[in-house]
Amino acid sequence: MLDAGAFLKALEYGADCEAIVMGKPSAAFFAEVVQSLHLPADQCLMVGDDVEADVRGAIESGLEAALVQKGKYRPGDEARLQQQAPLLPDVRAVGSLLGW
Repeated sequence: MLDAGAFLKALEYGADCEAIVMGKPSAAFFAEVVQSLHLPADQCLMVGDDVEADVRGAIESGLEAALVQKGKYRPGDEARLQQQAPLLPDVRAVGSLLGW
């Protein structure tokens, strides 16, 4: 059984080029998203349930971030952040965070 890594290497070999793999928490991933929005990074808010890939990745890339207490979230995850991010019970609370 082949996983994505072996498939990627086969594609690189066949295309005679090196792939650029992007995904969270890569700064390149967040930069691409910000660029597509035509906004400065500090005017973008990443709302996620993964303290490392979503929230820390966004903060380290210059975005604002909030951690929701659903999905991958586990009690105490917020303590793993060096920079404080708002803690939301769920995504419905984003409106109140933004003053809606």
